[in-house]
Amino acid sequence: MSNGTILIVDDDEDIVETLTMVLAEAGYSIVTASNGEGALAHLQGGLRPALILLDLMMPVMNAWQLHERLAGDPALGAVPIVAISGDGSIQRKAQQVGAAAWLRKPFDLVDLLETVRHHALVSAPSEQREEPR
Repeated sequence: MSNGTILIVDDDEDIVETLTMVLAEAGYSIVTASNGEGALAHLQGGLRPALILLDLMMPVMNAWQLHERLAGDPALGAVPIVAISGDGSIQRKAQQVGAAAWLRKPFDLVDLLETVRHHALVSAPSEQREEPR
């Protein structure tokens, strides 16, 4: 049973590998991109993920540049984003990129799964949601 597709956008291969393993085990399909340009190509190619896990700082196209491109398209702009970064100002910066939530690296895997479950677009309508801790 699939919980939907998660688009992981991060230039750190170790982070991508860990996220892929944890989220696939939780029942999500995974698509990855190493920067915003790769993510945009997936999205413009028809991918409609349940959620985007988005690193803030990447080469080629960073989170702010991707947000600017997504905001111009109502369908793409509706996909929830969870910002991920080791930056101490992540909460403020996550708001700047339109993120529904944020996780500071290194993050707790239980918090990751709870945040993804809470914000992914594939929840059953009758499911009652709680705010993550």
